[in-house]
Amino acid sequence: MPFTPKPWQDGRAGGTPVNAAALVDLETRLSQYTDGQVGGSLLVRDEGTIVANTTLDMSGWGEAMWIVTLGANNIKLGIIGQQPGAATTVIIRQDAVGGRTLHATQGLPLARWEGGAEPTQTLTANSRDIRAFLFDGTDLFGWDAGTNMA
Repeated sequence: MPFTPKPWQDGRAGGTPVNAAALVDLETRLSQYTDGQVGGSLLVRDEGTIVANTTLDMSGWGEAMWIVTLGANNIKLGIIGQQPGAATTVIIRQDAVGGRTLHATQGLPLARWEGGAEPTQTLTANSRDIRAFLFDGTDLFGWDAGTNMA
């Protein structure tokens, strides 16, 4: 059965906000397309549980949605290979332990955050936060697209 994204499922930031139930539905539907292309140039990829610094490579993709589960503390996340105008959405899941932190500071360019500071992460076990990024060809802009979606 082919997957047809609904407007809130296309990985673009700034669209209609999703609630926790919609996010779980989205993750469930997209899980069958892990590491595959969905609808044109959108890459959906579940990196699984990460326990070390990780770089998400956007090379060759116009847009991407990444799902990462934190399995260690103070992990640095880099986003590389973006094309100008490329939007990236990262769903950050806490593992069953919780209390894990992730910083989008690895690699270049470093994210320029809304308000000048990286958003505060939800540390509750099994919670989800969403971060959105847009690359303009020079700078990577980041903002909070959803907090504590548990």
